[in-house]
Amino acid sequence: MDYTKESLERVSFQTRGKWYLAEQVDAFLDELSDSVERDAQTTSQWRRERDDLRKEKERLQQERDALRQENARLKKEREEARDGRGDGHKIQFLFKMDLPSVGFLEMTLGAGKEQVDVSVYGPDSVTAHSGLIAEDLGQILADHGLKGRSVQVQKHTRPLTLTEVFPGLFEGERGINVKI
Repeated sequence: MDYTKESLERVSFQTRGKWYLAEQVDAFLDELSDSVERDAQTTSQWRRERDDLRKEKERLQQERDALRQENARLKKEREEARDGRGDGHKIQFLFKMDLPSVGFLEMTLGAGKEQVDVSVYGPDSVTAHSGLIAEDLGQILADHGLKGRSVQVQKHTRPLTLTEVFPGLFEGERGINVKI
């Protein structure tokens, strides 16, 4: 057995004009084997990461497409609302009146898609006849082909503010016209 070990220790290999001992070749092969195994693990890990990134890319593309569709839908709705064709288009009015025989009145009117919301705020002399006033306003709307979705007469307790009547006024794309 010792003789075999001695024989193997003296074995040498020649490659590219240079001689190498068996121990050197054995160490080189071990190192090469370890390197190939590490490379295989790294390659496997990179493939998993590549596959994960491909899935993430696909998910993000689907999300991008959905956001583009949503953006296009919202843009269309906004344009339709500006043109008066859309569901969301609503025109609003605030009337402030000081009638000598009645007193100070405020009236809000919101109209969209042939439906109208009217609220009248006045003194006790007006609210005492709220049913009759609401009924008459509803009839006036119906005579003009409009549906009074909400017609209310309420006691005037304090002046209405612009932001109460026009909550989206300060969003940037809206404005207000004032007539006296």
